[in-house]
Amino acid sequence: MLSSTDLVQAVAADLEKIRETAPLVLSLTNSVVQPLTANLLLAIGAVPAMLNDAEEAADMLRNGTGALLVNLGTVTREQGAAMQTAVREANRLNIPWVMDPVAVGALSLRTRLAGQLKEQSPRIIRGNASEIMTLAGYSSVMKGPESTSSSADALHAARELALHTGAAVLVTGRTDYSTDGRQVIATENGHAM
Repeated sequence: MLSSTDLVQAVAADLEKIRETAPLVLSLTNSVVQPLTANLLLAIGAVPAMLNDAEEAADMLRNGTGALLVNLGTVTREQGAAMQTAVREANRLNIPWVMDPVAVGALSLRTRLAGQLKEQSPRIIRGNASEIMTLAGYSSVMKGPESTSSSADALHAARELALHTGAAVLVTGRTDYSTDGRQVIATENGHAM
């Protein structure tokens, strides 16, 4: 288990590596957060690329992409197909990918898609309490994309989801929790929403 000091040093080393290598991060993300996602990636030293086409996503992944972000926020059937293609190609090329299952549990298209994607080896799954609980097979109530549960309510589900998928699972809320299914790290810098 990492101490707090070791964890901070590990995160700092990872951020330094990102700044040194400037990895290209392909983001199949929702239209609401595209500018924010691009600016956050730029701020840490990565290079963002925003696409929604399956053919272009596969091409981009074959041409030096360092990571893939799949955000289900405003997903359409066509974008869902592009996400499936991108995830398959990322896995084939051993490119790590992150899933952000926005409003999973509240809407059927993205809930089905997230259920399929979680079985395709994401490295990280990041969601609010309701999203994580839904992905782990628990019932949860949402108000649009917002969780009605606290992040602590989803901790058991997050651990199960991490063990099932092999992904690191991050539950956001007033307290953010990160788990690999065995260890849990709490970060007290979040917001209830």
